[in-house]
Amino acid sequence: MIIKHFTDNDLYKFSVMLAIQRLYPRAVVRYEFMNRGKNDFPEGFAEELSRQVMAMSSLKLTIQEKEFIQQRCYFFDPVFIDFLEGYRYNPAEVQIQQQGGELKIIIEGYWYRTVLWEVPLMALISELYFRMKNISPQNVEEKATIKANTLRELQADHSDFGTRRRFSFEVHDRVVEILTKHADDYFKGTSNIYLAMKYNTTPIGTMPHEWFMFHGALYGYRAATQKALEA
Repeated sequence: MIIKHFTDNDLYKFSVMLAIQRLYPRAVVRYEFMNRGKNDFPEGFAEELSRQVMAMSSLKLTIQEKEFIQQRCYFFDPVFIDFLEGYRYNPAEVQIQQQGGELKIIIEGYWYRTVLWEVPLMALISELYFRMKNISPQNVEEKATIKANTLRELQADHSDFGTRRRFSFEVHDRVVEILTKHADDYFKGTSNIYLAMKYNTTPIGTMPHEWFMFHGALYGYRAATQKALEA
């Protein structure tokens, strides 16, 4: 099982989930995976990815995760946190197919539920791809340490947003650990709630493109930005 923790996800997915529940609880959406890099996926990839998606149905918010969210994500109200405690991933919302090296993934369902799939699915696709292609990471600690030291010397504030494009959970974990150790106060946190909890740093994030895309679909794209920001 690659995704082992419910909070191994980006903060902004949870914050936009709250906004969706308050404003658009009946919205039904459809997401589709776009293979921008035109990667050729190995035989059996869809089957293995499907197994990983099925395994995610057992994930749930732990007591430790709940306490961390209550303390550090002060903008989440108790009702929403209780909802997260009862939330379970539903693999029926995800359709995975493969034809040759082409991978097709469609997510469909209530937006307030399906919003959490995107980031862990992207992380799964990336990690499985490298694993099934027998590609190993190179000089992770050295590269991360050099980067952390350079950013500290430049006095450049920075944070980690690497969940969806990571080589693997283990590599992501190690990089965040190195940043917290070497970058001093210039490292401002990570978008990954679980790693923020593990390394006692700030869960940090922005807002997703999908917020604007939804409002574009609902109101038309001339009004998308204004409507999205007003909401």
